[in-house]
Amino acid sequence: MTPTARALAFCLGACLSLASAAPAGVEQRLQAALVYKLPRFVEWPARRLPPGRGPFRICLLGQSGTLAEALKKLRGRRAKGHPIEVLVGPALDEMAGACHLVFVAHSQRARLPLILARLDGAPVLTVSALKGFAGRGGMVGIVRQGKRLGFEIDLGRARAAGLTLAAPLLQISKVIDP
Repeated sequence: MTPTARALAFCLGACLSLASAAPAGVEQRLQAALVYKLPRFVEWPARRLPPGRGPFRICLLGQSGTLAEALKKLRGRRAKGHPIEVLVGPALDEMAGACHLVFVAHSQRARLPLILARLDGAPVLTVSALKGFAGRGGMVGIVRQGKRLGFEIDLGRARAAGLTLAAPLLQISKVIDP
């Protein structure tokens, strides 16, 4: 494991191991922290995220009070050199053009096939804590691994959307091939 991967694993492990006995609100705040960290390990096509121009948009689909509050606190911070904007509940037709990262909340479980179909092939990183998310067409699933949270990644889906995931992220994740 490279030093970068070890550092990422340590940072995420220290934070995420707290999730084992944490109430739902704490776990959702940890998920928001992951959403904030993930863009560091993802490259978007230059046409989708031009260097130094425009905001980096994180979109939340679904009802999730604590997660929405935690994500809103990211407003004004930076991701990939861009100021973060958080959109809660954008219209499905607008997501592919407006969002760089979409987090799908549990309340959207029934609509997941429709959401992923609308984003299919778009350079939008899809993330969720829904069970089996990466195996059902999503890109990054946040999963419980014993007393910790970890990642399942559908690398093929991310590549098909024009996204490049960094090796340190892949080294600490379970890469699946659905």
